[in-house]
Amino acid sequence: MENKEKNPQINRAAYLIILSLLAVLAVLAIATSSANRARREGTETQPPAVTTESLRTTPPVNTKDPVRTATPDTTAVPATTAAPAPITTAPETTKAPETQTSAPVDATPLKLLLPVSGQLLQGHDLEVPVWSDTMADYRTHCGMDIAAQMGASVCAAADGVIAQVWEDPMMGQCISVKHKGDAMTVYRNLSKVIPVGIEEGVEVRAGQLIANIGESAMIEIAEVPHLHFELMVGDEYADPLDYLADSIKTSLTADVAYEG
Repeated sequence: MENKEKNPQINRAAYLIILSLLAVLAVLAIATSSANRARREGTETQPPAVTTESLRTTPPVNTKDPVRTATPDTTAVPATTAAPAPITTAPETTKAPETQTSAPVDATPLKLLLPVSGQLLQGHDLEVPVWSDTMADYRTHCGMDIAAQMGASVCAAADGVIAQVWEDPMMGQCISVKHKGDAMTVYRNLSKVIPVGIEEGVEVRAGQLIANIGESAMIEIAEVPHLHFELMVGDEYADPLDYLADSIKTSLTADVAYEG
């Protein structure tokens, strides 16, 4: 009987001890859970500590004008460096001096031949007027009159080109020849019958027949048959005697009574 009474007491004490242990474990579990929760909450609310390393690496924040960083386009094809284009232009070389193609200028003075064989009837004078039998007055004379027979040959006084063939109302049939050095000879009081082939633009040589002596100049009709011969250099009249050789000048003598 006594053992039966003791066993229930022992069992009851064991239950109480177990219950106490369980209660202690429950309290410890609750305390541990509360501590962990408090630790987690304190970690989330506390700002991170500022270190010297973070000050060096973190860029300052511009609150006035924030910079927007564009997201790089990862789909674009990366640019490749283009190869330089080959040089096709030939290197410049020293140019050879250009060959002069223009004809050299003939600097020799103009020399005239006597256009007709005869005697000097009246000379060139632009300053002192002379008497004109036809006009019955005094007037200057822009050329020289060479008395010759009717129909005598009139030749080009120098190489040149026929510039004009025309009939002047006062000086009759006329021909002009263009020469070098901007010179021109003019032949007046010619026959109206012009030799074949003498026309504008035709080249002639010194001494070549271009006309014949006539009596077509109305302003000099009272004179004996003669050639009225003029020389122009540029735009001015010149004395033909100054361009004749001395040997030709001596063949001319003034003879106002030349009968032909």
